[in-house]
Amino acid sequence: MDALRMLTEDEIDKGVYNLSDEEKVYLKLLISHLVRGFSDDDYSCVLVMGQNKKGTVSVCSVNAGEEQATEMLSHAYDVMSFADTVGAPSKGEFH
Repeated sequence: MDALRMLTEDEIDKGVYNLSDEEKVYLKLLISHLVRGFSDDDYSCVLVMGQNKKGTVSVCSVNAGEEQATEMLSHAYDVMSFADTVGAPSKGEFH
């Protein structure tokens, strides 16, 4: 399946139906952020969709050009890299 192909209404309905309550709450949060990106000029969104079996990535942005989206992704990488190492044992202690 192409990561950028729009799902049909039936696919969306089935997908949402099969989500756990916790996943549904998280989906609402994601949708809220996307709506904010579309409706408030002070916010931008970058969505990265990976297709694991193919090892491909698609990137979509809301209210952000290429340069801003790249800066946002770079900043997100820095944040995630730091978050992954906070409280982690030193490199030699990983198994």
